[in-house]
Amino acid sequence: GGAQDHQAYFERIHLKNLLALLQDSWPQIQIHLKGDPVLRADRRAFESIVTNILHNAISHGQATELVVRSEKLSDKK
Repeated sequence: GGAQDHQAYFERIHLKNLLALLQDSWPQIQIHLKGDPVLRADRRAFESIVTNILHNAISHGQATELVVRSEKLSDKK
């Protein structure tokens, strides 16, 4: 099944927790988070996006660290 098979399910995600889980799977890169946002996102889709970023950073950019910075744009974002 492709991405279209998955119905989006938006939930509250603590980005720190999600990145900590991904860090366990990607020991070759240090993940640093600036801020501690809670997102409303589809967990599977968001995890897939971050995994793709990690994979590309390592395989194409020989990255050893990934810095994720969150900023509040407004009260709603």
